[in-house]
Amino acid sequence: MFNKISTGALSDLEKVTKQARAIVSVYGLNDKIGNITYYDSSGQTDYNFTKPYSEETAKKIDEEISLIIEKQYNRACNILKKNKSKLSELAKRLLEKEVILKKILLRFLVSVHSKR
Repeated sequence: MFNKISTGALSDLEKVTKQARAIVSVYGLNDKIGNITYYDSSGQTDYNFTKPYSEETAKKIDEEISLIIEKQYNRACNILKKNKSKLSELAKRLLEKEVILKKILLRFLVSVHSKR
């Protein structure tokens, strides 16, 4: 939106990476990796293995995680671009008031969503 990613995005990037990793390697919700989980709920590692899969599988998991993140990043950018005027209006209001009340934000979100 503003042609740069700020350092403030670190927390968001951590969260989205953990969610994508869970989708692929914990919940088995990825077509390429398949309906398999690499999560050990016991908290123990048998025979001191650190991961229950090969380097090749690790590479595939990382690729799928990256694809999910990239796809959703592009989706978010498209939504923001499509609603740039509303976003600018909201940013301007936030700069003026410093706070946006929940009811005003909800009204804004409803107006954006209803135009989809």
